[in-house]
Amino acid sequence: MLPCALEELYLCENKIGDVGIRGLVLPDSLRTLRLTDNIFGSNGVQGLRLPSKLEYLNIGGNYIGDEGVKQLVLPDGLLELNLHENNISSEGLRQLDFPRGLQILDLSHNMIGIGGTKHIVFAPTLRTLNIGGNCIGDAGILKLIFP
Repeated sequence: MLPCALEELYLCENKIGDVGIRGLVLPDSLRTLRLTDNIFGSNGVQGLRLPSKLEYLNIGGNYIGDEGVKQLVLPDGLLELNLHENNISSEGLRQLDFPRGLQILDLSHNMIGIGGTKHIVFAPTLRTLNIGGNCIGDAGILKLIFP
């Protein structure tokens, strides 16, 4: 069992799959969670219960896809979200409920494509957006700038 006062948890590159993620019980005090480059997918995300105080979440480099994004329940106070390299398409983005206070969003190296940029809902607080490596082209950037 994790310490109840734990504020930061780094479990990157540990080959944690769906079973490990579903069994993870996170303390309410947790503010930072990094699960980058593991091997869990949408089944793991389904069982992931994020603490309400979480401010930073990095689950990039996994296999959550559109189905996992649909099951992802993000805390209202989340400030930074990193979902790079997760095979997320425009369909997954359409299902994602972005927190209102989000400041940093990384959706790089997914499969957003031309149509996906119209599904990115910008919080008024957003300072950094990374959508590199998504093949959005001219049409996608126009949809981003002129929705």
